[in-house]
Amino acid sequence: MNEEKKKQVIALGQLGWALRRIEEATGVRRETAARYLKAAGIPVRQPGGWGRRKTPALSKPANEVTTDPEGAKPANGSEVTTDSGDPKPPPSPSTSEPYRELIESALSLGRNAMSVWQELVDRHGFTGSYESVKRYARKLRGTQSPEACGIIETAPGEESQVDYGTGPMVRDGQTGKYRRTRLFVLTLGFSRKCVRLLRFHSSTRIWAELHEQAFRRLGGVTRFVIPDNLKEGVLKQAAFRDNHRALDSFDFTFNPKMNRSLVFDLATCAFIGRREDALFLGPGGTGKSHLAQAIGQAAILQGYRVFYREAHVLLDELADAVADGKRKQYLESLAAVPLLIVDDFGMRKLPLTAAEDLLEIVMRRYERASTLLTSNRPVEDRGKLLGDTASVSSMLDRLLHHGHVLKCGPRSWRTKASASVA
Repeated sequence: MNEEKKKQVIALGQLGWALRRIEEATGVRRETAARYLKAAGIPVRQPGGWGRRKTPALSKPANEVTTDPEGAKPANGSEVTTDSGDPKPPPSPSTSEPYRELIESALSLGRNAMSVWQELVDRHGFTGSYESVKRYARKLRGTQSPEACGIIETAPGEESQVDYGTGPMVRDGQTGKYRRTRLFVLTLGFSRKCVRLLRFHSSTRIWAELHEQAFRRLGGVTRFVIPDNLKEGVLKQAAFRDNHRALDSFDFTFNPKMNRSLVFDLATCAFIGRREDALFLGPGGTGKSHLAQAIGQAAILQGYRVFYREAHVLLDELADAVADGKRKQYLESLAAVPLLIVDDFGMRKLPLTAAEDLLEIVMRRYERASTLLTSNRPVEDRGKLLGDTASVSSMLDRLLHHGHVLKCGPRSWRTKASASVA
């Protein structure tokens, strides 16, 4: 059996499905499904087993009962016994007992019984069941005093929190196959009422639409929304090379002649609203990519969609779209994004059609959306680099028409780092 079937069985078992229902949905025999669930530590639900009461055992008839008062003997300490049969053996020690210190350490770190059992099996050759570890962990927790924790109170309608990440496996209505979903949860801070929504796909637009749907269900909007996983919902979709790049971590004193006011003006993203462009030029290691990604993240926080690609990656994806017969769709998707960042233009050798492809991308976006391009080559070398002076001239003419040019450098951060190491 393939691994995908096994994952489906475990996912359905976690949802509380009975073995018969799992067999009907996946085609996996109940005996096989039961083995998978037991190995994963998931209790197996038998069909129709909920709510059954055990029939009390019938009492055994008394042997040699007599009512003869003459034959009765007086009770005394030497003859009275309460023995009802063979003595019960003492309880056997838990299979988890030899790992007490390891389990206590894991529980002190806030880990649950499932993760502890998995570590014991994977790293220590543990042969016991998950239920034995679960009971042992419950026993150890019973001797621990509860830890104090702070309680955050908010006013009605004041605050909500959004969690966005990996969801359960769900059957696709179109294909009939189980697929991994994205789970969106919006929770109100005051009442703790929440809305849960599932999606098969994830994008910045879907992430924003999920907020709207959640608030429509709740009948209103809170004053503040706290995203718990902004990287998953927004930054990940932009595909930045370094998500941690920000303006507050950039040292402008290293190259003091850099136009700092222009950088902060671009960070306001007003140029995106005016559909203007920007070019960051300078030698390698002067912070062009850092600033471009920082401005891209600032644009996302202000509600703009951003698409980041290195120049050679962008052209490779376009070539793949041509091979798949989806060139038009790919160019249309590039034309629709409010801010396109093309990084490291001129760092690598580009294909022969690069000049024409880049020109078409820029023409589709000219005065309709903003493009930010970084390059370590001066403007006059672009024609030699791409081998098509006419196309490059047309492309640069459109970028510079409403463009902001930032000259970075001349000192390189990489040269400084290598000199300090030496």
